[in-house]
Amino acid sequence: MRLLALFCLLALAACETTAVADSTFPAAALTTGTTDDTLYQIEIRTAPTQPPPRAGATLDVHIADAAGHDVDGVTLEIVPWMAAMNHGTQVDPVITPQGKGHYTCYPLELFMAGTWQLRMKLKKGTRESHVVPTVDVP
Repeated sequence: MRLLALFCLLALAACETTAVADSTFPAAALTTGTTDDTLYQIEIRTAPTQPPPRAGATLDVHIADAAGHDVDGVTLEIVPWMAAMNHGTQVDPVITPQGKGHYTCYPLELFMAGTWQLRMKLKKGTRESHVVPTVDVP
């Protein structure tokens, strides 16, 4: 019975993400984008590395208005999508506002090598904007 319990614990541990929430992001953005209504500019950074590893990552999204001012109070939704394979991920990332226009997304589980879309919806008040930056995973 103890051997079975040990096996179950090891199996559960193997299923957990290998990424660790990391708040240390590089100064240079991995990619940038402008929303479809040109209201917002976004910059994307990943940790622990850029580009993000397949094992999982933390994403920093910086949102600024057209004049370059930080934008807080946005409800941000991100859907990772691999268009070439027509699938997303099984893990929904949690998005946490950090202030000064920064939003952290963790875990970002881009589990296959290739180009991933980060389908983003930004809502502030009654206004909804969209942007779809891409990230290449080695």
